[in-house]
Amino acid sequence: MWDRQCGERLPLESDIDFAFLAKNFRLSGGNIRNIVLTAAYLAADADRSVNMEDLVKATAGEYRKLGRLCLDSEFGAYHHLVAGPSW
Repeated sequence: MWDRQCGERLPLESDIDFAFLAKNFRLSGGNIRNIVLTAAYLAADADRSVNMEDLVKATAGEYRKLGRLCLDSEFGAYHHLVAGPSW
């Protein structure tokens, strides 16, 4: 689902771990689309391709909109990206 939402035209960095995203985050297709769109804006603002950090931060933002917590058990090794005061 994640790779389909990214499509073929969205420039992606090689660090994207679609297996991690699919395994750890139980989200609808619409939520994933929102995350990919947010990640694309984050990357465009920095004038670069979408990377895993963009997707993780966008996922945290979507979780907050849904009223969900950003748990270490779901975010795993990427939890440090969303545990700071800005998130």
